[in-house]
Amino acid sequence: MAGNRDANKLRLASELHPECLQDPHVLTDTSFPYWVDASKRVTPQMFLDKNDAANGGSDNSAANRLRWMLNETMGAQGAFDRRRHELSVLRACAEDAVSDADVVESYRSEVDPTKEGDNFMLKYLQHGKLAYVFGNCLFVHGAVSARNMGTVPGSTKRFGRVQEWVEALNSWCKQEVVDFVADPFGGKNARNRKGSGLTDYGVPGGNEGATVVYEHNLSNGNGKHIEPGVQAFLLRSGITSVISGHQPHGDCPLVIRTGRVTAITADTSYSEMGHKSSWGVDNRGEKAVSELLLRTDGSSEVRGILADGTGIFYRLPPGGHVPFPPMSAGAAGDVFVGRQLANGFWVKARTIGENPEYVLCRGEGFKLTVERRKVSEMEALTEADFMQNLEVVDVADMNDWEAKFDSDHGWVTENRPEGDHNDRREATQSLSVAKVQVTRLKSKTSKKLRRHEQNKTQDVTVKTHETLTHYFWRAGSTANAASTFTSTGNAFAFAAADALHLLLFNARCIESGKNYWTLEF
Repeated sequence: MAGNRDANKLRLASELHPECLQDPHVLTDTSFPYWVDASKRVTPQMFLDKNDAANGGSDNSAANRLRWMLNETMGAQGAFDRRRHELSVLRACAEDAVSDADVVESYRSEVDPTKEGDNFMLKYLQHGKLAYVFGNCLFVHGAVSARNMGTVPGSTKRFGRVQEWVEALNSWCKQEVVDFVADPFGGKNARNRKGSGLTDYGVPGGNEGATVVYEHNLSNGNGKHIEPGVQAFLLRSGITSVISGHQPHGDCPLVIRTGRVTAITADTSYSEMGHKSSWGVDNRGEKAVSELLLRTDGSSEVRGILADGTGIFYRLPPGGHVPFPPMSAGAAGDVFVGRQLANGFWVKARTIGENPEYVLCRGEGFKLTVERRKVSEMEALTEADFMQNLEVVDVADMNDWEAKFDSDHGWVTENRPEGDHNDRREATQSLSVAKVQVTRLKSKTSKKLRRHEQNKTQDVTVKTHETLTHYFWRAGSTANAASTFTSTGNAFAFAAADALHLLLFNARCIESGKNYWTLEF
């Protein structure tokens, strides 16, 4: 899988080239790196002005430019000296026998097409993929979101099928690397240099935020549920699990189960913050490790060791959701791991041993609060103790709805029975057309429900970033369901005996309160 710390290495070829090093404009360019907030942006000259003599001083050298790139643009503080240490180990020599030039050359060679045998990062990217489908599992570096699903850089088309999307995304990635190899040293730090599209796809805000590399499943450091629109997009193609890394989250994987979709973020590189190793600070620590095993039947299991040496093991069933009553030790899979308690804590793992416990965690920024509960305490909980979430259900008939995508106009026409056709050309973009059923969220805020019921016939369309935001609402039991759909100047009432049927046109679904859907078109 190609991640952000892989793609950004393509910069090494052109930015460490003599033409770029000697360009006075690049030295003082305040617009670069564009992905860093302007108030925190440091130019090469600003770096040199404050650089200690012991660290290379103010000389505009390749070594100092590399130090600037690592420290100020790649989030890799200290990497220059760590590479020096690594080279001394590989060469079986003292660190002071490894020169600054040796370190620079080792970095340059990573992506230099002419350095066969040393250009391991280039080889990795030539074989790398931005997404990969294994059975019912989708692998990405970061996450799938309503903003990035179905999108490919440089194209206005939105793919409705995951498999087709993955193929197109990987083809684009491959072409970016091919273009880079054809001209690796030109372009300096310009946005139009070869391979810059792939680099941009892996930086904060890159590709206007529509990137599976830099997206994540966290909100202020805590796990967040999978958006309904994303669920529908994945389930329509038979995808029930999304596996990723990118954002560290403690010493074991973070599992998020929303409806029938499970997201597993398995980055444990911050298992033991501040740990001192023989070569310096190693936030991975010495003990924490986890193995995620995916089976062809759609189930999965995780086994590993926490930072304190405690072992963990649990199974997850196919399709994500396991209903109550608890079956925590049953063959169907653990009922608790991947669920979120009402207090915001996520159930991350189950320990092994004579007295197993559940590991609970809540994130806030870079702080993680970890608790443990006995199995008996967890089994005493009821559904009211868990966070309720909107979920897409019963989507087996999605395949009956075929979408005709028109990338020239950016809208969708769905094939429906004559007389029941509803062509919404006002949608500014198009993602997918899906027939879905939505379960009503159990509300704990009746005040919001009453307020929304009073206003349900009003026009509640909101324009945000030139998109149309529509509110869908459903009240009552499944035996007496009703909903109101309001859009600019129009109101459509839908009645259903057992569910609310929605058509998702480029739908970005987010939970708004606890009583109704918000879909951004």
